[in-house]
Parts: sequence; structure tokens; C-alpha cells
Amino acid sequence: MTSLPIETLTLLDLVLVAALLATVAYAIGLRREFRRFRGYNADYAAILAQTGRAVEGVERAVESVQTEGASVLAALGERIEEARGVMERLEAARDAAPTAARAPAAAPATSSEPIRLAGEEPAETPPPYRPRPDQRPKPFAWPTVVVKRLPDGA
Repeated sequence: MTSLPIETLTLLDLVLVAALLATVAYAIGLRREFRRFRGYNADYAAILAQTGRAVEGVERAVESVQTEGASVLAALGERIEEARGVMERLEAARDAAPTAARAPAAAPATSSEPIRLAGEEPAETPPPYRPRPDQRPKPFAWPTVVVKRLPDGA
């Protein structure tokens, strides 16, 4: 085996020490980056939690709109049926009246009282809408994101 001169060994030692120092500097830089990313991870977790709460609020609002829409639709259907019944009674009363007794239509009344047939009682206000159990809106769930924080040693 041939031996290298001492100057070559010293030069190699210096190169190896320089490479070791460069590696240490790079490792310190990586450690700082990892710490910064952990801070970002906590920020992102907080933002995702806020977003989840906001989405839940939107879900509740949509359910509320669906429920109120269903009640308005049911009340409108009841009013339409009530109007059809009144229209049928008016047509029956018109057909039952003798043709000679019919006079030309008078100008509509300007009062806020609704027009009623003779002997007809004023209609009562219908009870509030109560949805049937089988007509409840279907639940809708938004996907949720679970953020799991890793321990510092991982």
C-alpha cells in the first residue's frame, strides 16, 4: 500500500471538514423550514376548522329555507284549494240564479272587505302548517376534513 504525503492528507481532512460544515448548515436550514411548516400547519388547521363551522352554518340555513319553503308551498296549496272551492260556489250560485234576474256586473267594491255570498260566514284563518313526518327534508352532510397534528418528535 502506498502512503500519501501528509500535505495530501491534511488537504483531504480540510475538504471533509468543509463538507461536514456545509452539511450541518444545510441541516440547520432544513430544521428552520420544518418549524415554519409546522406553524403553517397549525394555521391551516385553524382555517379548516373555521371553514367547517361556516359550512355547518350554511347547512342549517339551507335546511331552514327548505323547511320554510315547504310550509309556504303547503299554505299556498291550501289557499289554491280554498280559492277553487269559492270559485265553484260562485259558479254554482251564478248558474242557479234565473237568467232574467242577472244584471250587468257592477263596479268592484273599493272596500277591503272580501266579497261574500249571501248567508256565507267569513272564513277563518287556517292553522299554521305542520309538516308531516314523511315530508321532512332529507339531511345533507358536507364532507368534513380532520386534521391530525403529528407529535413534535415525528
